[in-house]
Amino acid sequence: MRSARLTPRLLALALGVALTLPAGAASAYTWYFVDGGDGPPLRWFRTEVGYHLAQVAPEELTLADVGPVVDAAFGTWLDLPGCAVPDVAYAGPSDVTGRTVPRTLYEEPDNVIVFVRSTDAWLDAGHARTWIAITSIAHDPTTGEIVDADIEVNDGVYRFSAGDGPPDESWIDLPSTMTHEIGHFFGMDHSDDVTATMYATYAENNDPLGGRTLAADDIDGVCALYTDVPPHVDATPASDCSGGGAAAGGPATLLAALAWVARRRRRSIRQSC
Repeated sequence: MRSARLTPRLLALALGVALTLPAGAASAYTWYFVDGGDGPPLRWFRTEVGYHLAQVAPEELTLADVGPVVDAAFGTWLDLPGCAVPDVAYAGPSDVTGRTVPRTLYEEPDNVIVFVRSTDAWLDAGHARTWIAITSIAHDPTTGEIVDADIEVNDGVYRFSAGDGPPDESWIDLPSTMTHEIGHFFGMDHSDDVTATMYATYAENNDPLGGRTLAADDIDGVCALYTDVPPHVDATPASDCSGGGAAAGGPATLLAALAWVARRRRRSIRQSC
């Protein structure tokens, strides 16, 4: 059968280094950090976050199929007693066809989930054919606060299913894919625990539905990440009252202050025995 290797890749900054503990070891999870490990971890400071679903359905499913899958995938990370992961709720449809780029650190995040039906559009965006999906995270490079996170799914190359049973060979289980990507959405990097949803290889143990539920390592990682989180502050960019200058936090400031990190699930097909 064929399986797929899934690894993170950066859009702009240095690659975050994953832990290299043996499979099954304690604390095999890891997080994304500012400057690839020299700064604080990336995480939401908000206690409530919304997401938008683009109105382009994957070829094999309808939007009516996709909505409950995404909602359930978020719920998998949220239904953790005693864990301070921010609450996430559907915030409505979006007409975008790809990821969005925040203009400032201060605007409300749109957090779009979009299926890219065209292989050409996927490649034109700088993505490789072999990537199943990509989660792009915008964060404050000083504090690590996540200010926007978008998930793009490669529906031009891959076929997705959402049924109760295992997908057909060469098809991808969408609930498992979304649950993994939402781990990135919250700031989780890949785990070295082969049983974890955040493990970097899809269906490594011939269990294509295994990513739908979290392992102890996933739970330990996200709960530890959301401990002692600084409070989010709604900041209004200051303006030059004399009228002689641009408002702080504008596009020029953003180029210097807003760091983009893209977490790509790269799938390279390999033959297994």
